[in-house]
This record gives sequence, C-alpha cells and structure tokens, in this order.
Amino acid sequence: RDEHLVTVFRSLGAIPFAKSTMSQLGMTIGGGSPAHGDTLNPWDTRRSSGGSSAGEGALIGGGAAPFGIGSDVGGSVRVPAAFCGISSLKPTCGRISMMLSRPGEYFVPATAGVMARTAADLSLVYSHLLAKGLNDGLPRLPPIPFNQPEFSSKRPLRIGY
Repeated sequence: RDEHLVTVFRSLGAIPFAKSTMSQLGMTIGGGSPAHGDTLNPWDTRRSSGGSSAGEGALIGGGAAPFGIGSDVGGSVRVPAAFCGISSLKPTCGRISMMLSRPGEYFVPATAGVMARTAADLSLVYSHLLAKGLNDGLPRLPPIPFNQPEFSSKRPLRIGY
C-alpha cells in the first residue's frame, strides 16, 4: 500500500520512479551512510548534498527529477535545498499528511516537505497537493486549500510572526 502522499501524487498523474538515499538514521546533515556511501552534491562532488533527504536534493539539483518529497524535523528538506541550489518549503507540522510507521509511535513529529527546482515549481506542486478534496477523510489535516490569490499578491507578505 502506498503512503498517502504517493497516492495523492499518483491521482494527480505523477509517476514515482525512484527512491533516493538518506543519511543513516536521518540524524545528520552529511548525506552519507554505511549502506549507500556518500550522496554527493550534483554541482561539486567534493561536497555533500546535505541533510537526511540528501538523495532527493541531489536528484532534483542534478536535473534527474522535477520535484521530490522529504521529511523534515531539523532541516532535512531545507539543508539539501540550500546545498544543491533548489527550492524547498517546510510546511507547518500536520499541514501535509504523514502516516505514523506503527500504532503508538509518537516522537518529535516530522513534517513532509516538497523540494523542487525553482520556487515557481514548488508553488505549482503545493497548489495541487493542497487542492480542495485531496485530503478529505484525514481528520488530522486542516481543510485549508492553497491560497493562489494570496500567493500571487504583489504586496509584501509576512511569513511567521
């Protein structure tokens, strides 16, 4: 059975074609593991692609994928974006579905985040991912669709408070 995010992307016509590497236990910004070796930066192979979502960042930064999904607690989506020259956004925890691995598995909650080549690509992915009706039936998710008029506004936006 696919995870909910994969099901949503499939329903939108996306074709998942790869699972990428991550750092051991997802606890480092180094991007390497004993199982797969080092995940290298697509722009400079002497450097890391960073974060536990290192493989996804390297795929997108190197042009092999238009966008990807990662999980973020302490920078696992944001660090690969910074290291690989791509865009990412860590949404508020609980904004996007992330199923727990096992019943009763509660810990510091990770947030699913999208990485893409450009901010415009990122906006396009989120506008579809957060469309009305795609997350119906998931009581923990707030029913707040992507706000395109607010996003397209030319006035200065306040992010956070």
